[in-house]
Amino acid sequence: MTDGELSKDDQRMVALGYFKDWSNYLLVTTVAATGWVAKEPLSDGFHRLALGALLTSLVAGVITLALVPLVAEQIRDDDKSFYNVRAKFSLIGDWSMRIPAACRPQHIMLIIGAATYCIGSFGMWPYTHSESWVNLVLIIFPLAGLIIGACSASAAVESASQDPQKSPPPPVT
Repeated sequence: MTDGELSKDDQRMVALGYFKDWSNYLLVTTVAATGWVAKEPLSDGFHRLALGALLTSLVAGVITLALVPLVAEQIRDDDKSFYNVRAKFSLIGDWSMRIPAACRPQHIMLIIGAATYCIGSFGMWPYTHSESWVNLVLIIFPLAGLIIGACSASAAVESASQDPQKSPPPPVT
């Protein structure tokens, strides 16, 4: 290693520091957006859904920031990235969690909250309140699909990172 180069440990800690800063900015932005949405009367389902999504993002953001020091303490030499570290902690029992399990819902719910607020505020929704089943189908199910997809991607990355030496099976011809 030459002067000016960072060791692998230092690179991961610098990356974790940048991630922490980004998460702080995102949490502050989410608090501001939540205040913006909450100050208006919750007269329709859009504002309620937006507020619920933003509050969910806030909770996930706090959990994300709580995981950062745990990951910094528990990262090992064989961990390629801080994203792969399963931070262990005790909270009414023993738990473990990787950072993407908290930051991914934080990001997704912030986007959903902002989009829902905009749709509800600017009259871009083509359906009336009497068609509530349409709202359910066109809003709730795609959101559930996004969340399930994010969780599935996280599980696939986790299983791939657990055994990096394992090669995929040969194709069947």
